[in-house]
Amino acid sequence: MKNLRIGGFFLQFHGYILLACFVGLILFSLFSGVVGVSLAQILVLSIFIVFTAALILTGKKVKLGNRKYKIIGLALAAISLVTSPVGMILGLVSLFFQVKGSGEYTNT
Repeated sequence: MKNLRIGGFFLQFHGYILLACFVGLILFSLFSGVVGVSLAQILVLSIFIVFTAALILTGKKVKLGNRKYKIIGLALAAISLVTSPVGMILGLVSLFFQVKGSGEYTNT
């Protein structure tokens, strides 16, 4: 379970970093004087929110060793590899520990 706890922690950590960036972008857009919001911006932010929530929630389930989230955790860690340099590092670490602890999942 130790490897899964570490892998899940790094998934959650990446999610919290993205959440902080999201809040920063919102605050920046509010105080920068930008008047309009386009549909493309709303679409990108919606995808950003869903990905962030998925990282945080899946990281929590991986830390608990829930077998149902094994593939989702690996997929999110793989997607994290292409999001940003920080995401690449956190995704690699999470992938490493999830693969190393793949036999530790429980049936819950």
